[in-house]
Amino acid sequence: MKWAVFPLLVFAAVAGAEGPCDQYSTKITALDQSTCILRNTTEFEDVFGGFNGTRCRSTLRVTTNCSCSDGRTPMTKRYCVHNIALSKDENAVNVTLGLCNGKGGCSIWNFTAYWEVDVRSPDVSERLKAYPRPSCVAPSIDVSPELTAVAGCEYFCYQSYNKDIDDGRPCVKEWYPASVTREPVVTLTGTCYQGICRHSASSWRPIDGVCHDRERYSKYGEILGSCRHRCPNGTEQNRPDGLTCLIGK
Repeated sequence: MKWAVFPLLVFAAVAGAEGPCDQYSTKITALDQSTCILRNTTEFEDVFGGFNGTRCRSTLRVTTNCSCSDGRTPMTKRYCVHNIALSKDENAVNVTLGLCNGKGGCSIWNFTAYWEVDVRSPDVSERLKAYPRPSCVAPSIDVSPELTAVAGCEYFCYQSYNKDIDDGRPCVKEWYPASVTREPVVTLTGTCYQGICRHSASSWRPIDGVCHDRERYSKYGEILGSCRHRCPNGTEQNRPDGLTCLIGK
């Protein structure tokens, strides 16, 4: 009978190892661009790692609830999450850290640090209630078999958080709907800079076998002398509706 009780006692000890406040705490790791927190080391650690306070913490256990007390750690000595904000990285958030003030709140009066934290770990994201955002998308159009251009120089991101495209990729400057399918037919492309589709001679990509209106592209913004343009093979094609042109005599 005594041997039967022993496993129950061991199980109770293991089950009780997790404190009541552990559900609010998690271990977070700062990314490279985050603020450093000076590490207070023990004498034993100093032997291997240098003088006290000269090293930085990159990993820290924090709580999201300063009103919970486990009776072990002083409430004023716990690192806590004061604020969480979106970062440019879809897989990370900006976390403002403080210290529990002993009154159930997270204070940044005597201590403040700013960490960018990866939230792809399920444990971290669930404890912080901050989750990776879906990747930003930029709708694109197939201009030709060899060229794809974005419909606008802006990424559409999670919760209407949009951002400019500024990498010089091809973008659609002019288009018209096809007469039957109403699908967009691109007649002029540009390049994305600071969220604007700008005219750029380097954005043109001539395709063999396709008749491009090179004259209109090279004289972008000027009044056209004709509503038809000549192809390399000697044939002519109509220019799209809506372009400004000279009235024939």
